[in-house]
Amino acid sequence: MTLKETTRKRFLTGVTAVIILLLVFSYYCPLSQGQMSHTFTTSDKFAIPNLKGTIGFAVNGSYSEATLNNDAWTFTNLTLNKQSIPGFGLNDFSSVGNLTFSTQDSNVTILAYVTINDSFSVSLLSYTVEGKGKQMINFDLSSSGPAEPAEWSLIIPKNVVLAEGQGWTLLPDSTLIVTSEASNLTVVHFDLILPDKSNLPFYIQHSVTLATAAVMAIVATLALIVRAKTVKRKKS
Repeated sequence: MTLKETTRKRFLTGVTAVIILLLVFSYYCPLSQGQMSHTFTTSDKFAIPNLKGTIGFAVNGSYSEATLNNDAWTFTNLTLNKQSIPGFGLNDFSSVGNLTFSTQDSNVTILAYVTINDSFSVSLLSYTVEGKGKQMINFDLSSSGPAEPAEWSLIIPKNVVLAEGQGWTLLPDSTLIVTSEASNLTVVHFDLILPDKSNLPFYIQHSVTLATAAVMAIVATLALIVRAKTVKRKKS
């Protein structure tokens, strides 16, 4: 065997050994704690002692990190499992996103959290409230522009849409303060920063209007689901 062949063989052997070591290391030693997934169930509660509030979830899920800072829980890579909205092709799906949530003098149960990125972004958070307190919500939006109330909707039972000042206000950092006394609320954010679509088909030009109608229908279905679960719980 020549010196060149011997050197090549040793090189390949070394590379193979390094690859094996990396595979073993990645299997037994995760890259970082921040990338680990932590699961939770519907029985877990995230308390906010200073504000006398708690946050729970109607379905099981997971997150990569959950921290309580300044009386608000921040969930990173929050995933809710098996969210189901029958009739709209949204059955047994998961949605990943970041969420900061705080509640004062009230106990909240989050029903659904959905973020859809298509021709424009839509984020939807639906939850129920026990108590007459207030909630603080931030979707960790990536937009660098100023907060625009026109991009937000707060929907309460019977599909009533509240304008800003009627149960909610928007802070400059896109944090929503909800003071409505409704027991079932849905917060919707539309990203209205859209490109010029004058030459595109009708359904794309009017995508925001169509999406609003779709969200209203989804909210109505969610309300029916919540009502059915409440009746079932009372019977049991």
